[in-house]
Amino acid sequence: MFRQVAKLAKARGHKLLLADHPMIARQWGADGAHSRSGRRSRGIRTVAVHNRREAAEAKRIGADLILVSPVYATTSHPEAKSIGPLGIALIAGTQRRRTIALGGMTQKRAKLLGALNLYGWAAIDAFRT
Repeated sequence: MFRQVAKLAKARGHKLLLADHPMIARQWGADGAHSRSGRRSRGIRTVAVHNRREAAEAKRIGADLILVSPVYATTSHPEAKSIGPLGIALIAGTQRRRTIALGGMTQKRAKLLGALNLYGWAAIDAFRT
């Protein structure tokens, strides 16, 4: 299935990351990895962070982007406590241009976070039809 998705992504000019060790992502032909493990390798590296300690670790390992979550309550992780706009601002710190907001995000909520100057936002439920 990954190879099929990779073919579609490439045809549409998208980058595709594999949520696994960077070396495995490279073996599969991904453009990068969503992972904390392994040394820095070629390709994009994203890391999920939930607090300032994890954000500092992501910076230390050379993450290109951090996905801070959950900003708002989310159906994919209903037990997780949301951090809100102030929480993402504190976690992102000076790395805001490398920060993606995740968790309960919608276009309206992304606009509310606009003053934080984040790199972007990601969602699941916001894009379901």
